[in-house]
Amino acid sequence: MKLSIDAIEEIISNQIEIDCYYDEEINTGWYYFLSEGLSFPFWAEYLQKRRKGENQWIGVEVIGIHSQIESFNGKSFYVEIDVNDMLIPVRLSELRNLQVGEKEEEILQVWRYRIRGEEL
Repeated sequence: MKLSIDAIEEIISNQIEIDCYYDEEINTGWYYFLSEGLSFPFWAEYLQKRRKGENQWIGVEVIGIHSQIESFNGKSFYVEIDVNDMLIPVRLSELRNLQVGEKEEEILQVWRYRIRGEEL
């Protein structure tokens, strides 16, 4: 279900940034919102960069969180993907066509609004 901007802003103010006064508190709220809200594993597409030729979107399994709460800056949330049995940390925002449930899709809409300032 696509959330309205008002619904997204209500989630941010009433669930994520409630009673937060400092950047560290806000970042902690976002970290827990994402880490507790996303269910792993799930499938997505990742733009594989190639030395020669065109880059190519490939299907990958997103297996877990790579970001650590101590170093989370509130903008770049890292997950780990499995590419040919290699674990690679990538920003959640670098993935597309995420195959997630409705609850996770709403979480991703709120996150995209946070990092891009727009409803997606």
